[in-house]
Amino acid sequence: MIPEDVLAFFDLKQGRRPKAILNVLVGKMTVSALFWGLEYDILEYLNFWKTIDTTSFLENVDRAVEGGFLAKKDELIYLTEAGQQKQFSCTTPTPFIKKVRLDEAINLLLLANQVISEFSFKNNRYIPVSDNLRINVILKNWFKQLKSKNHHTTDLVQKYTQGLDELLSQLQQHDADILLSYLPNHIDPGWTIDQLAQAFGISKFQMELKIRLIFSKIISDAVLTKTAPFVDLLNSTIKENVMPDSTYQTWQLIRQGKTVDEVARLKHVKTNTVKEHILMAAILDSNFPFDKFVRFNFEIGKHPTEVDFRSIQSQIADITFFDFRLIQIRKIKEQQNNNGNR
Repeated sequence: MIPEDVLAFFDLKQGRRPKAILNVLVGKMTVSALFWGLEYDILEYLNFWKTIDTTSFLENVDRAVEGGFLAKKDELIYLTEAGQQKQFSCTTPTPFIKKVRLDEAINLLLLANQVISEFSFKNNRYIPVSDNLRINVILKNWFKQLKSKNHHTTDLVQKYTQGLDELLSQLQQHDADILLSYLPNHIDPGWTIDQLAQAFGISKFQMELKIRLIFSKIISDAVLTKTAPFVDLLNSTIKENVMPDSTYQTWQLIRQGKTVDEVARLKHVKTNTVKEHILMAAILDSNFPFDKFVRFNFEIGKHPTEVDFRSIQSQIADITFFDFRLIQIRKIKEQQNNNGNR
């Protein structure tokens, strides 16, 4: 990793904490991690990169500060104008991808391409690119089902190729070239990240980021447009909800009309735990009914995260931190929606 790699996650005007960025990337599901992911407007990256080298990331933030690409002020990190010139330009993940076990989906697609290619050459003596038992079982079942629907080799290969071509057509040619080079097949085991980075003149970190973004695009397209035969392969990687199971269960009970105390008794948890689950739902549910939960109405200002809870508490004696955090979340969402609609 090099200092320029980390710049993609920082902003000229908004100070950010590196560890808060990493919490989002690795998928840390706490109220605090999600709240700052919301504030930084990077929740699309939630659970996007579980294997990122966090130590190297933090070291290169320090190196980027030393190099003048980032600036540190009051423990917050800002992108500098010099850093903006070096910032790696990339898209953000599709919103849908938060519901996908991304690493599993990527490995399934790599193995599928290898299996179909070897099958087209009538070769069954090869080393699979994945040694993960779950992935291999999912792929085996999918391939068996695919063969039952397409009795001739040419029909099966044609069906797969048509689906792949549909997905590739939604990519920019540059990205399609990268993906095709990365996919393993009978003739070529696929280029490594290092080889692709050298060929396209970017760092290894930037290439891995780009590949993850490319896969997030085609996975979302395959599932949302029901592209055969990929949608059947990828369905097993999709989670019912972005929220953790316990949080989702709490939120379902609350939506059914249960009170916080009733949910706490039903689930044998503390009321504070239930309130934390509601805050997580407020962050992750785009249709969260704030009016049902916000007890106080006051203007929190243009920068809600800069407002101190104690200063509000001195004005409204019975306000709780739960109330305060809900108001912050609502304000941040309103601002982001307004900015997005301009």
